[in-house]
This record gives sequence, C-alpha cells and structure tokens, in this order.
Amino acid sequence: MKFSGFSSHNLDAKGRVFVPKRIQAKLPLDEDGQHRVVLGPGNQNCVYLFTPEAWELREEQLDSEPFAEGDDLLMQRFVYGMSFETTLDKSSRLLVPEKLRDFAQLDGEVALIGVKDRVELWNADRWREQEAAAMAGFDRLAPLWAAGANKRRQADPGPPPGEGGAG
Repeated sequence: MKFSGFSSHNLDAKGRVFVPKRIQAKLPLDEDGQHRVVLGPGNQNCVYLFTPEAWELREEQLDSEPFAEGDDLLMQRFVYGMSFETTLDKSSRLLVPEKLRDFAQLDGEVALIGVKDRVELWNADRWREQEAAAMAGFDRLAPLWAAGANKRRQADPGPPPGEGGAG
C-alpha cells in the first residue's frame, strides 16, 4: 500500500485531526467497520501513521536484535513506548495521543503527507520549512530520484532538507 499527496487540517481541542478519504480508502477496517492505524514517532519529529500490516513490517526491522542493547535497545523502547494502535472515529477523525502531539509539536494546523508506506503528520509550519528546503535543493535531489533506489542508496546527497550543512 503506497500513500502520496498532501492535505492540511486543523487539530481540534481534543487532539483529533480529520483524515481525508484518499487516505481512508487505503486503511483496513476492524470488526466494527472502523479504520485501523498505528501511530508512532517519526524522523525529524513528525508522527508516522501506518496500516497495521506496514507496522508489522517495520516491527520486523526494529526487532532484528530481539535482546538488543545500547542504542538499539534505546530505540526499541522509545518507538514501542510511543506507538499506539487506534481507529478513526465515525467522523473520520484520528485522536493523536498527547505524547505524540508533544513529540511532533502538533497544535493547530497539521500537514498530512503521504510517503510510500506511511502518512506523516507534521506541524504545518515545520512542514513548510521542510518543503521550502526540498524545493530549494530540488536540482540537487532530482537526480537521486531519477536514478532509482539502488543508486540512491549508494549516493551521498548531503544533509537532509532543513538540516543545513556546508553549501
């Protein structure tokens, strides 16, 4: 299941955000007919939204060391401790747990970005910064996209958008 596209919606006073139909259409239903998702912490302080099936694949990657130690153990504890399985309500809203709202600084406008196997929830102002950095570096980044996955893994594109670095 691949996600793509952008939308922006306001987080309500209870910490809920509307999930558009284009995303809902790709989410499985539970026995009560509600859309099921898994929320967890994402790179650069966004929130990842996965289908339960995509989450299981990510779990397999995270669990490569069942008795991890050091940074692997720290990451496992953080990711599992901050991840939540939930459903959309009958109004197609997603309750984002307070821990994840704080982690991603979600307040007011929330940007929902489809990225391959997940949807990323961003503080809209922070997303605009990421988007501007990607647009400014598009000529540098475009050849990596065109080259395909194998060459992207071998290439060193420099720092991710918004993280600065020598120019």
